[in-house]
Amino acid sequence: MKPKTLRALRASFCLTLPLAAADKPPPDSFPADAPAQSFLMIGNGHIDPVWLWPWQEGVNLVHSTFRSALDRLNENPDFTFTASSAQFYEWVAQNDPAMLAEIKQRVAEGRWGLVGGWWIEPDLNIPSGEALVRHGLYGQRSFQKLLGRKAVTGFNPDGFGHPGSLPQILRGQGLENYVFMRPNPKENAAIPASTFRWRSPDGSDVLAYRIPVRYGDDGSANIRKDLLRILKEFPVEKEPFPVRMAFYGVGDHGGGATKATLAAIRSLQTDPAAPKLSFSTPDAFFAQIRNRTAADNSAIRTNSFNSTFSDELQHHAVGCYSAHAEIKKNNRAAETALVTAEKLTAIGALAWGAACPRDALTTAWEAVLFQQFHDILAGTSLPGHYAAARDAHGHALHTANQASWLALQKLAWQIPTTDPESEYVLVFNPHPWPATLPVEIEVTTAQKPSKAYRLFPEVIENAAGEPVPFQTAPASTVTSSGRRTFVFNAKLPPFGWEQFRLRPLDGKKRDTLDTALIPQTDTTLENAFLAVTFDPDGRMTLRDKTTGATLVRDASAIVMEDRTDTWGHRTGPYDRETYDKQIGEFTGAELRVLEHGPVRKTIRVTTRYNNSTLSTDWTLNAGEPA
Repeated sequence: MKPKTLRALRASFCLTLPLAAADKPPPDSFPADAPAQSFLMIGNGHIDPVWLWPWQEGVNLVHSTFRSALDRLNENPDFTFTASSAQFYEWVAQNDPAMLAEIKQRVAEGRWGLVGGWWIEPDLNIPSGEALVRHGLYGQRSFQKLLGRKAVTGFNPDGFGHPGSLPQILRGQGLENYVFMRPNPKENAAIPASTFRWRSPDGSDVLAYRIPVRYGDDGSANIRKDLLRILKEFPVEKEPFPVRMAFYGVGDHGGGATKATLAAIRSLQTDPAAPKLSFSTPDAFFAQIRNRTAADNSAIRTNSFNSTFSDELQHHAVGCYSAHAEIKKNNRAAETALVTAEKLTAIGALAWGAACPRDALTTAWEAVLFQQFHDILAGTSLPGHYAAARDAHGHALHTANQASWLALQKLAWQIPTTDPESEYVLVFNPHPWPATLPVEIEVTTAQKPSKAYRLFPEVIENAAGEPVPFQTAPASTVTSSGRRTFVFNAKLPPFGWEQFRLRPLDGKKRDTLDTALIPQTDTTLENAFLAVTFDPDGRMTLRDKTTGATLVRDASAIVMEDRTDTWGHRTGPYDRETYDKQIGEFTGAELRVLEHGPVRKTIRVTTRYNNSTLSTDWTLNAGEPA
């Protein structure tokens, strides 16, 4: 082919291209209205102190991430960094006081965003309300002690859901703002915009911000991609305010802002087609919104900003709320024991001179709060950590129970007893309402050597001298024939006590006490309120005798399909918002009566599914509709 012909072919080829292609912007171009929008760039390094690694590694992650952030602050006069979790700063204070002094200086300058105000970033659906209050109590106290100020912005971007009562708790802790990320718009489309007012049932509200897209990056300088996604998925016309936050920094395993990402942000700051970018903190963002609203309310798109969202922020990761039952049970047991111990010892210190081990109880609470970190309490961490969690809950339970028992022992020793042949039992009701509570007490049942041998006691009386129905159960040790467990129900005043007397009959015939349990078969439980029956496969039917209504019919343990991950993430072909496909049932029951007396009856129902065995003890107390 001659050169002239080749040039002609080239020209012909170029003419065949669509003319519009030359005018089409590249896929990573910003939209035309981008320069009118502003982003406050929030540098952070989300740290999971426990997830796929143990807590000891988490301590190292905190130190290395904070060191990196301080280095970036020294290198870049306009850079800012944001971090939460009082537990992290306590670790730094203990292991590197010089680093803490650096952080305190940056906090004072406004370049280190101190957010959260809580002990850790916990799961918010499982802990009790008291525990959520404790997070803020200990967290804000620690911030004030170590850094000279408290947080004003709540911060839990990785939490799986947020209860509707949370604004009330946050405001009570001095937290006026709240930053979160989940649920995302696909999980909850009712949230009006990225920035909105979130109100509790009591009327308390906070200014809330839902982080768009994600709370960090991979450190590869791809910040343009995140900004483009925010502009596309969260268009400014749907937002109440033209200024928003964009979070960046390597997270989960810590790390924070990288030099590459900072260089990419600086490059975008000089791009006339990009949004306006500036380094900032969440506190500065919320202050800017509040100041602008106060100065010129017409500048705010009132259809979004002034609307109020008055509901829970749910749902994300529904699967984790049925994962790892042990830690959820231990968490609730530890919470309850600590609350009871504090009530008993605080009032006991004033009323009967009991000891109140305040520091020990505080340390125990801090151990429980750490185990409420969202990836721990949800049951989504590495299996090895749950041994450490078991130790932490055991420490809390030991501390709380020891404090309660010693306080009650001191009270019991001050209440007079009159009969040396009797045993006396003090029963305390920790609730602020009157209650009838089941009591189990193990005593030596053989009389003193000077007496003829007989079982003891034969009568249990309340403080008024009235006989109380009781029944016996095996002792905790089967090697001692002189020990026995006695079971009775104690009717008690609110947050008060009564003394019960266990005594012999002194030769008199024991009066027969009427039982409130109706004679039954080995497959039924029944009292004046409820009737329970079990069929041969262990299915339970519950009838309310006072109304005649069947409350539960043929209930059994069923097996539901779950092909999602531990969280139940809705990201694949087996996505689940609810688990509604039954694939099996526990059947083939073996029933055994464990106890039956005037106080209660218990039936053990053992069923099977494939190679799994389930044993359930069903107990019905006399005189109780439960």
